[in-house]
Amino acid sequence: MQVNYFRYLFGINASEIKKTCIIVPLLPKNLDSCFEKIYNYRGLLYSVINTQNCSIIRTGVGAGLCGDAILYLKETQASNLILFGSCGLVRPKNNLKIGSLVAPEKSFNLESFTNLLRKNISWQNYYPNKILLKKIFTAIEGICKVTSATIGSIYLESQYLELFKKKKVDIVEMEASAFFSAAKKIKRKAAALFYITDIVPVKPFCQPLNTQEKITLNKIITNTLLTLCHLS
Repeated sequence: MQVNYFRYLFGINASEIKKTCIIVPLLPKNLDSCFEKIYNYRGLLYSVINTQNCSIIRTGVGAGLCGDAILYLKETQASNLILFGSCGLVRPKNNLKIGSLVAPEKSFNLESFTNLLRKNISWQNYYPNKILLKKIFTAIEGICKVTSATIGSIYLESQYLELFKKKKVDIVEMEASAFFSAAKKIKRKAAALFYITDIVPVKPFCQPLNTQEKITLNKIITNTLLTLCHLS
């Protein structure tokens, strides 16, 4: 008997994936209350929430899991892929704060932990689809264009702050370059949108958010996700 590997990994048949897919490393809390009708599926590696307009796919954190998920989507009708996750601001900027929405115009590939540790990095660039990125900017106000670095170690990121400044890197995250390169491989449109959860040198990821920051961030995540799900 032939094994349905896609269903095994995602908990859903490839034919049931929608044309618009929102890729989220982590699922927001209380998502069920945001949609009139949703269907939940859980596979070995990934989980999927199907709404009327899109599929929301939780990949887990990290470039490898995200990149693999995109490659598997080659079997589906998914044509618009949007990565929506968290990021850290490399240095304080007047117009950016906790909860600000940012979209990378390019992302450096610093995915390898070992290369980061050995300070042997190549600074390769990966890019979103301009048409899809423009749709996101049209649908959502207040997004700031940034340059991101997809980094393979939270521990090591603070050691690269001066280099990030020289390379004009604004944010660090853990998925974008893999997401963009995998989408290019399967010839699908892809763009990324991030919300800032920490400021690396002054408010690191391990420092808890205060109550108001949590409320604001949760509202931004939920409202943005709802808007992304209605993009066509």
